[in-house]
Amino acid sequence: MVLDFISKIWAWILGYFDIIWSIALWLMDAVVYVLLNIPFALWKLFLAVVHGLVSLLSVGSLAVDITTGWGLIPTQLGYLIGQVGLDVGLSMLALAYGIRFALNLIPGVFTRV
Repeated sequence: MVLDFISKIWAWILGYFDIIWSIALWLMDAVVYVLLNIPFALWKLFLAVVHGLVSLLSVGSLAVDITTGWGLIPTQLGYLIGQVGLDVGLSMLALAYGIRFALNLIPGVFTRV
């Protein structure tokens, strides 16, 4: 009778330790989850700052300024530019530089054999 009573008390105490253990495991899982998500949160914060800085640059009026500048060229000079092919040449150079800058982004480890 006494041993049965002691075993019930012991099971009751162990039940509370199981609850405390499961709470401790839950808290450790929460801490690990937070620590694993800190780099992602910092990355999103960095991207938000970069987005804010880039949005400060106003390039909308730049295209209008360029077209009005081309409109101020005299007709004879515009004809000469068209006949020489300066506009096509400049666009080719711009495309070549763009391709070169894009290819420079590829690390040398993958391109050097």
